[in-house]
Amino acid sequence: MELNHAEIVLKSKINSNCYYLFKNLIIIKKINGCYKNIYLPQGNDVICFYDMYYMDDELKIIFATRNNYDLAGVLDEENLVITIKNLTK
Repeated sequence: MELNHAEIVLKSKINSNCYYLFKNLIIIKKINGCYKNIYLPQGNDVICFYDMYYMDDELKIIFATRNNYDLAGVLDEENLVITIKNLTK
């Protein structure tokens, strides 16, 4: 996947990672040049990754769903794991 085709690109506020958001995955480029992929979670009628932004020093990840509300999560930038926190519009 071409990184320059990412929907959103963010540089980490707490480390040297760079995050590339695509509809079906997030690619993380670490300072050592290694990459890690985070794929869409199964279930919850998730359609795609929708948005990614910093709020209150947390990296928020929004998932579009087939339901009336989307899912909002937080990316743990140390462990590179997304935790679903709540529903959002």
